[in-house]
Amino acid sequence: MENKKTQRVEEAISGKRVAVGRRHMAFRLFISVHCYLFLCFSLLAFAQSPEELIALVSGDELWTHIAVLEKNPVDGKPTYSRSTYRRELANRAAGYIADELRKSPQIDVEYDDFSGFRNVAGTLRGASASPRVYLIGAHYDSQASREPDWNPYFSSAPGADDNASGVAVLLEMARVLSTAAPYAHTIRFVAFDAGEIGMLGSRHDAARAAGNAEEIAGMFNLDMLGFNWSFARVQVVTDRPSLWFANYLWLASRWYELDLEVSRNLDPKLANSDHKSFWDVGYRAVMLTENGESWMNTARYAANPYFHTYQDTSETVNVDLVRKIAQLMIAVVAELADQEGKRSLPDIYLYPPAQNTQNPVTIHGKFVSQFPLHIVIQPGDVEATLDRAAGKFSASVQLVGGINTVSATAISPAGVRSTVMEVKFLPEFRFRDAIVFPNPGRELVQFWCTGERPMDAMRVLVYRPDGTLVRTIKGVPEKSDKKIWRTWWNLKSAGVPIANGLYPCLFEVTVDGETYRTEVTLAVER
Repeated sequence: MENKKTQRVEEAISGKRVAVGRRHMAFRLFISVHCYLFLCFSLLAFAQSPEELIALVSGDELWTHIAVLEKNPVDGKPTYSRSTYRRELANRAAGYIADELRKSPQIDVEYDDFSGFRNVAGTLRGASASPRVYLIGAHYDSQASREPDWNPYFSSAPGADDNASGVAVLLEMARVLSTAAPYAHTIRFVAFDAGEIGMLGSRHDAARAAGNAEEIAGMFNLDMLGFNWSFARVQVVTDRPSLWFANYLWLASRWYELDLEVSRNLDPKLANSDHKSFWDVGYRAVMLTENGESWMNTARYAANPYFHTYQDTSETVNVDLVRKIAQLMIAVVAELADQEGKRSLPDIYLYPPAQNTQNPVTIHGKFVSQFPLHIVIQPGDVEATLDRAAGKFSASVQLVGGINTVSATAISPAGVRSTVMEVKFLPEFRFRDAIVFPNPGRELVQFWCTGERPMDAMRVLVYRPDGTLVRTIKGVPEKSDKKIWRTWWNLKSAGVPIANGLYPCLFEVTVDGETYRTEVTLAVER
């Protein structure tokens, strides 16, 4: 009996230990989960600045997307086609795009099938109730129609630059931007089918959006981004209503120092790609491309001989250029998708210079802006150096003596704002010229003096070679310009014999109470 009681006590104690152990494990699990979630949210918070998002862009990821889409393999064998007419291959490319979008769990992915074609759409929903949508688009189909023997049903069409490069940027944008989600507004990624046969995919998507009265604030079309081996350059094709976005891209490239030239092409007639579908239904849209007319040579673009041929392969694509374009797009879309309220003009202020006596004069100021901006200082049309973190700028300008009007103009996507101040420049006096003419002199000798600043008085002291003062001659200013003074000396009526020889002539001027001197030697030959 005693043994049974002991056994029950031990079992109870053991049970309590197990219960305590389970509670302890549950508590540890609770703490671990919360620490993990805190770490995740902390990492997301630290990845939200455009600079940090830019740093996440991977050239390897872009290269992989371009190479896979170029080959578009079936059972491990490359097909080198994404022709819309070869539905198995087109759908296989669409499947790859959908699978890559699904790697970001924040993105809702769906196929949009229509008329035998297939768009792929991924939606990164905004955190607020805002209906605003920013749409990133790129067609994924390919063709080699410039080849005389090309058959859309049987022939290859690798389409690495046109347009695996654009799809690669779209996928990389989705991957990077999703790390900092949610944003205030929705971002939608759409890979269009049938772009090469009348832009059918984008026309379908634009008509669907317009029919549903979707508030697409801006559409960015990515088409042929990687063929330029001489210049890191992208062209933004725009119509006038969409020019705001083209300007934003130009400013952002400079703001984030991406080493990427952004060329803005305001030409609504360049309507040979998917942005045109959105123009047609009243949306604002721009196209980012290596060149709006890829078949033409320009000063900073050599015509692409490979597009729509069998040679449009990944070896012809400048992936570093594609990477810079992806960085630019990520920075711009991240900012736009998180902007709330009205667009406000930048505030800009100028400070009096620390010194105003020596050129160049450094002009300082501060700015406040919700957008990237560009600041130009006058006089001289000088681009200011920006300290983005501190909200400060500076520039070195050349001023002229007297009162100068100095202006700073801030150019942002929201508009332009200028500020002006007057700066009195009192440069340290320097002689421009001190002239004795004629030299050698025989009868009448003239003395001319010009300076950097207006002079208050001027005289010339003439000495014999032994240092004896011969004559002091007062000067007179030019009526219209006190920076120029002159006087003369008639050797015949000097009053004292002037023998042949060398005579040091000391030019002495007074400027703002200070005296400045320079010496010229006069040779007398009589």
